Amino acid sequence: MYGTWKDNWLEVRETYRKWWNREGLIVANWGSGIPLPQPLREAADPGPAASLDQKYMDPSWIAQSEHYKQACLATPLICFPSPFPISGRFLSHRCSGRHPVSDPIISGTLMMRVFRRRVIESFPSVRMLSGGRLSANQRKAVKSQAAGQYFTGLPAVCPNLDVLAEIRERRDLMMDLILSPDWVKAKLEEIEDAFEEVYPRLYDIIKEEDGSSSWVLHALGSGTVCLAQCDTAAMISLDMYEGVCHTSPPTAV
Repeated sequence: MYGTWKDNWLEVRETYRKWWNREGLIVANWGSGIPLPQPLREAADPGPAASLDQKYMDPSWIAQSEHYKQACLATPLICFPSPFPISGRFLSHRCSGRHPVSDPIISGTLMMRVFRRRVIESFPSVRMLSGGRLSANQRKAVKSQAAGQYFTGLPAVCPNLDVLAEIRERRDLMMDLILSPDWVKAKLEEIEDAFEEVYPRLYDIIKEEDGSSSWVLHALGSGTVCLAQCDTAAMISLDMYEGVCHTSPPTAV
């Protein structure tokens, strides 16, 4: 049995199952609950990180910190405990004072700088997957710490425009969509290829005994869950979206 830190877990699970079948309504909040000043359950506070590298890169400290955070959350309605360490689409080397890098499937400040200059023609897969390995190590530690008491959420690995926007910057990407739509489509296809390699690895780590999983926005599914598109897609027309974003459906979803 899993989800033991949610008192009415079986009821919540059934509510989500009905929702996926387009029955009923989901009422929750951003994040997995409401922070409280004191923990509701027994958990040790690891204290503040000794360094920014520890805060973002040390799986052991991250697991202990997330465990304590979950112990200090009230989860009303259908909210459920589910940490998602900061290694999603916005995985950042901000922590070391370096230029931000976004996305667990693309890592390295060099990639950011080169990509913005539009010199690069393709994404070497080893660089695309390096962040995925970081996210995997974090989630292995968090999953072990959870011990079935709560979910371990998937990061925001998405085969979509938001990944590209975080690397290219939205302003530049909007111009790319007008001036170089074929280039944008090619980049999205590369991102999707990397997603299809990274996602199953992460899912195999965090899935529960019945195959269910939760995603960064705390969507709960009986199998794999991810986001198809997000904010950036809302900034473009339907015609532009259909011309650029319609690649093959991700096989992992």
